Amino acid sequence: MYPKLSPGYITKSTAIILSSSTFLYGFMEYITGNEVFQRKQLMPLLNCILRPELTVRFNIYLAKHRLLPLFSHSYREHSELNCNVMNMHFKNPLGLAAGFDKDAEAIKGLRESGFGFIEVGTVTPLPQKDAHNSVVKLLFKDEGYLSCGKFKSAGLSIVYLFVKRAYDRNADVPLGVNIGRNAVRN
Repeated sequence: MYPKLSPGYITKSTAIILSSSTFLYGFMEYITGNEVFQRKQLMPLLNCILRPELTVRFNIYLAKHRLLPLFSHSYREHSELNCNVMNMHFKNPLGLAAGFDKDAEAIKGLRESGFGFIEVGTVTPLPQKDAHNSVVKLLFKDEGYLSCGKFKSAGLSIVYLFVKRAYDRNADVPLGVNIGRNAVRN
């Protein structure tokens, strides 16, 4: 009645179905912005698979290509969080400090992520490679990361191009640029 199945057919089919459905579930949870999924499942998985430096680069890639969660239920603007400081309007007081997007690659995507302000850099006048002794440490308890050591920078000319490309006079998320000096070379 039924043709005989080849050895391993059921195992292979089961593996394909399970991995496909797991990927689809993860993708749907990601684009809908499920914070519990991202905090408890996605980020721990990425931190196990990738080194901390690569996890940061992966997140910058997502922001650069505007692949951050698209339909987050928790992303709402609350007018009571609006604030004015030194004649600058902020839609909320929570911002992204310098050190995450060092070369200003993902300004547009980060503006859409809900921050009240964004700071890029640290930018040095000349390109500067990362020191071999610098380390990115994950702070699991604080749900963040800490970058230790000398900072790397693509240099002022490249960062200027990224900032110029992302410039929007009417943007509701102010942009700051952290500037530093190049390391002294012996």
